[in-house]
Amino acid sequence: MSVPRLSVRHPVTTTMVFAALALLGGISAARVGQELFPDVNLPTMVIITVSPGVSPVEMESQVTVRIEEAVAGVNGVEDISSWSLDSVSQVVVAFTENEDLGRAQVNVREAITGLEASFPEGSERPRIFMFSASQTPSLELNVVSESAGVDLRRLAERTIRPALERVAGVGQVSVFGGREEAVMVGLALDALNRTGVPVTQVLQAFGGENVTLPAGSVTTDDRNVSLRTIGEFTSPEDVGSVLVGYQGSVPVFLRDLASVEIGYRSQTQFARALGRDALRIVVRKQPDANTVEVNDGVLAAIDRLSATFPPGIRVEVQENQADMVRQSIGGVIEAGWQGGLLAIVILLFFLRNLRSTAIVAAVIPVAVIATMSLIDFGNMTLNIVSLMGITLAIGMFVDNSIVVLESIYRKALAGLPPAQAAIEGAEEVSKAVAASTLTSMAVFLPMLFLGGLAGALFND
Repeated sequence: MSVPRLSVRHPVTTTMVFAALALLGGISAARVGQELFPDVNLPTMVIITVSPGVSPVEMESQVTVRIEEAVAGVNGVEDISSWSLDSVSQVVVAFTENEDLGRAQVNVREAITGLEASFPEGSERPRIFMFSASQTPSLELNVVSESAGVDLRRLAERTIRPALERVAGVGQVSVFGGREEAVMVGLALDALNRTGVPVTQVLQAFGGENVTLPAGSVTTDDRNVSLRTIGEFTSPEDVGSVLVGYQGSVPVFLRDLASVEIGYRSQTQFARALGRDALRIVVRKQPDANTVEVNDGVLAAIDRLSATFPPGIRVEVQENQADMVRQSIGGVIEAGWQGGLLAIVILLFFLRNLRSTAIVAAVIPVAVIATMSLIDFGNMTLNIVSLMGITLAIGMFVDNSIVVLESIYRKALAGLPPAQAAIEGAEEVSKAVAASTLTSMAVFLPMLFLGGLAGALFND
């Protein structure tokens, strides 16, 4: 039994099927995330190693080359390129397209872990970054103080950032600008000369301090107690009490050689907003989070925190990707429904039959809403690319509906009863409609096999 015949002879079943599709699509529409573009994850990693004060030549020989040799043996590596700059080594590792980046990152980390001891002294631990659309900031805020004497950095680090990190979907919160509080140690050259303690010895003394180490355990009759040696600094006085050497038999402490006080590090990051010095807060969402929901949650948290800020503190939105998503998606949706409405008006002009036009018009919203369930089940997002595909499909729906409706109308004019005209008219053009639809799909089929960035974009 053909689909048209089954649909006409069982109208209740047909109605329930379409109602179920519309209901499922409506539920999915509320669950689908909104993004500007599809989440693009290129199979590429960047390994950045910072070694302060090391020249580019030494970075090349002592860091870059060693990392390249280590990651060359990782499974799935396709290409390696690198740059060695003053104090910075950057190694870009490209993997094959189908490689699992999560597993590859673990393998790369294991490959370079053993190299850290051979890097120049003072080198930071290599950082691994993956290219992903979700790594771009979803929200940027400026914190401005209209009152003098407010430590914006301290406010951001101790109040704003912890609150924003608790918002659902937030992956990372970074703070830029402002003066960063620190314990400043100013060595006195005359004191060093008087005591005979070299600067290198002072640095070595610091290397063994400010650490907490395990000290074993003690077992009693009914319990086991773990022991730790607490050596972390809790105040500037603790820093000044570090033993750096001896002058004869007299111990020399750091406070004897330097001034120790709470101060601020040299400022290397600057931000300005509203004509004043400001602080920039950058929020990045988690890979699977909804940009619109995350940004709305962050802004709601800022509104709640504003009541606890000191007088004169203002938080301004520098860039909100959620607004761009709303505007872009809203523009595509507006163009889509305007196009559909224009098609319905043209149909009404040519068919001059309100009932026939209503039948074709009913296809558009039902098909679009039902498509939302496929987007939801496919773990895709509602973005510009997927909306362009839906807009293109609306035209196909209307075309196919007109062909079927015209065939049914012609059968009805030939004197067949309405039900029989619907069956025979739809069956007569079913192969032509299917061939037309498959032809349109075949035009876009090669895009599924595209590689690189284009393939990732058109995957939706």
